[in-house]
Amino acid sequence: MMNITFQNDFGKILMTGGGKGPAWKIKEITGLGIPEKSFAYNTFAGVAGQELSSVSVLARTITMNVDIDCRFPQISMSRAACILNADGVLTIHHGTKHRAISCRCTSFTKTEKKAAFFEATLQFVADNPYFHDCEEKRVVISRKNDKLTFPFHLPVTFSERVNSTDLVVSGEEASEPVIYIFGDDPENTDYDDNSITIVNKTANAFLKLNYKISYGEQIKIDIPNREITSNLRERMFQYLSDDSFFSSFVLLSGANEIECRTNVRINAYILFQNNYLEAMY
Repeated sequence: MMNITFQNDFGKILMTGGGKGPAWKIKEITGLGIPEKSFAYNTFAGVAGQELSSVSVLARTITMNVDIDCRFPQISMSRAACILNADGVLTIHHGTKHRAISCRCTSFTKTEKKAAFFEATLQFVADNPYFHDCEEKRVVISRKNDKLTFPFHLPVTFSERVNSTDLVVSGEEASEPVIYIFGDDPENTDYDDNSITIVNKTANAFLKLNYKISYGEQIKIDIPNREITSNLRERMFQYLSDDSFFSSFVLLSGANEIECRTNVRINAYILFQNNYLEAMY
C-alpha cells in the first residue's frame, strides 16, 4: 500500500492508497514516472530532417485525486489549507521504497460534500524534477585510523591517515554533494602549501581551497547552494582557486573515486542524496 506525506513547518498531511488509516484516500495519482523533457531542434535549407540542439528536463507536476473522509478528520480543512499554502516535501512510501521530492502545492480544489466525503484534487510542482532519498548519505573522505592492537611489538604504527574513499551513487542522475572539512592539527603546523583539494577522479573534477584551516575549524562547501562557509568565517568563496568550478564537481551514477590532497591534518566527509528519475517503478 502506498502512503504519501506532504510536510513543512506548518504540519503534515498523510494520504494513503487504500485500506484503513488516514482520512485522505488517494484515488488516482499521476506524475511519478520519468520527468518530461523539452527538445529544441535546428533545421537547415536543403538538408532533410532536423538536428537536435538541446534537451531540457522540465519541472515535475504531480496530480492527486483524493477522497477526504469527514467522519475521521485528522486535521481540519483550514489547517490543511495552511499546510498546503507553503512549500514542503512530498514523501512517498511504497513497499521497500522511500522517496522524497521538494515541491509546492499549486492547486487544491474540492467539490461539495457527498455523504461523509469531500472529493478533492491536489496539484504539486517540483522545480527539481528528481526524487531523492528521505535521508542523506554520509561518506568519510579523510580520517585517522587507529592501528594499535594488543599485544604489540615495537616498532609499531599507532595510527594511519586515510585520504580517499570509493563512494557509490545508486541514483540514475548525478548528485551535487555538500563537503565538510574539520581542522585536526592542535599544533596548527605551517607548511609551504596549506591548501586542501577534494578530487573526484571519476568525474575528473576538483575543488581547491587556498586556505590554512585552524584547529577546530569546520568548513562547509555547499555545492548545491554555491557557498563556502566556516564556523570562523561567514564567507570563504574568495579562497576557492580560479580553476575550481562548482558546476563540474558532481557525483556520477555508479562508483566515484574521491580523494583528499593536503599536507595538513584534517577530517572530511561528504553528504549527498541519490537522485532518481522516478518514484515507484
